Amino acid sequence: MKTAIKIVTTVLLAFLAGGAAKTPKPPPEITPIHITGNKFFHENGTQFFLKGIAYQRQVPGHQHLGFAEIPKGYVDSLAHPELCLPDIELLQQLHVNTIRVYQVDPDQSHHECMSALAEAGIYVLVDLLAPNSAINRAHPLWHTELLGRYKAVVDNLHTYNNLLGFIAGNEVVTGTHDSGAAPFVRAAVRDTRRYMRQQGYRPVPIGYASNDDEATRIPSLQYFTRASESSSAIDTDNDGDRGITDFYGINMFEWCGYLTFATSGFRARTVEFASLPVPVFLSEFGCTSVRPRPFTETEALYGVEMAQVWSGGVAYELFENANHHGVAEEVPNGAVHKLGEFDVLSQRYRMAAPRGQSEEDVRKALHRAPLPPPPPLQSTTWAASAELPPTPSEEKCRCVGEMLSCWPQRAIDPFASPELLVEKRALYDKVCLEVDCGKVEADGSRGQYGELSGCAPEVRLAWAMSKQARKGRGGAGDLSESDVCTISGGIFESKVSPSPDCSNLVGDLFAERSLVETSAVGELSQPKLQAPVHFSQPPTLGKKRTGNWTHFDPWESKAVKTKFSWWSLALLFVG
Repeated sequence: MKTAIKIVTTVLLAFLAGGAAKTPKPPPEITPIHITGNKFFHENGTQFFLKGIAYQRQVPGHQHLGFAEIPKGYVDSLAHPELCLPDIELLQQLHVNTIRVYQVDPDQSHHECMSALAEAGIYVLVDLLAPNSAINRAHPLWHTELLGRYKAVVDNLHTYNNLLGFIAGNEVVTGTHDSGAAPFVRAAVRDTRRYMRQQGYRPVPIGYASNDDEATRIPSLQYFTRASESSSAIDTDNDGDRGITDFYGINMFEWCGYLTFATSGFRARTVEFASLPVPVFLSEFGCTSVRPRPFTETEALYGVEMAQVWSGGVAYELFENANHHGVAEEVPNGAVHKLGEFDVLSQRYRMAAPRGQSEEDVRKALHRAPLPPPPPLQSTTWAASAELPPTPSEEKCRCVGEMLSCWPQRAIDPFASPELLVEKRALYDKVCLEVDCGKVEADGSRGQYGELSGCAPEVRLAWAMSKQARKGRGGAGDLSESDVCTISGGIFESKVSPSPDCSNLVGDLFAERSLVETSAVGELSQPKLQAPVHFSQPPTLGKKRTGNWTHFDPWESKAVKTKFSWWSLALLFVG
């Protein structure tokens, strides 16, 4: 009898097991990654290391697909399940747990792809910028249209637990010559994080991805990961947010072929980054001087040499393109084929088993001895002020736009860059030789920002043209304001009196000077720069100093009076 019962029980268990096999258990829900000290952690307290790959298709070869975002200059694979779902199978074969996506379209849904990635246990690191919406290192600004873009991406993606973080800027500073762009990136970090707080969103980490420039490597990491006690930048929300990044990435390709931890430069970088107060990782890696790439740097990156300091990295990149860094290739029919380096990277990631720290141990260590601040910067070439641009005021800039009468020719392309293109920048520079444009200009090296410098570039140009038209009316040939506007290449629009609210908000629209004054010297040693505030360097003739700004007045120099005078053009026009 007992034998019969045992047989029946065995058969029943086998039947139940077979039935269970037909209905696989759903994967556990993915949980958000958070930061404690300078480490990433899962909710269960285990440390998280990025085993990532850059994931971004390029527009060439995809124009025929007719995607809504292609006119904007990029392909958003996460908005198209027919692209992302097959890709996820490849990503799983690579044993990655993170992808870095450089552009997403906030006007489209990413739900199906983000959910599928979550089921596969893959986190997503998203750059907030786009080809036509990014901080321009040559002419840096932080303005309403960029802030609007960043907010839209946050709104679109903040609900997903597998959203690892946002990147506010990628290699904006490439050397000492453009380090004055750094304050605008920190302003972007500050305002994006502040927006998430105001909306009650999950505090998704926000960071910066730097390049590996020898002259700016240390100044950059210190500037973006610590604040100065002496800094007194405008803080309208009084929340103390100084735009310090939550994490720091570096695009580093120093390890080539079969170098070692010492000979590659990775040991020196690890020493330099050891006391960083935020998580640091390789936001891009994968030198191509030796092909096929052996990816031997992963042995050090996830080994005892680096795992105490670094939080992993992101290999560059999945798809082959003009850079020739891809480990897979998409052929014209849409199929994706693995290249020779695919299996190499897959094996490297599969074998990587970094030994992390528990969150409890990190908390105890921080309680006993908080992370020391980086050593004081000793630099005479880093030129980024501790004073950040104020938060762009959408309401004020809207009012300004309603009050302006002379506008540049509108762009035909609805997705054209909000930044001034070559022709319009030349026009802006020329107009600003006639009128004082200090109210709409910004200088991140000096920490001086015009009251309207946070308005979109098109509005700033229209402000300059409108001011120049007002100044020129009644001059040679008894020109009207509309005549001067037309001569300068603009379109004149008659304006009614502004509403009382706008008048109170904007005040004197064309006041000669309206700077957001700051008093702190800044958190980094920096030289006293002599270049004028204008975006293009004017001739050295006829300079005069107005307040703390250097302004070029063409009327002080007879040599340039004829060359730059709008009156000369006006006389030709009237004649």
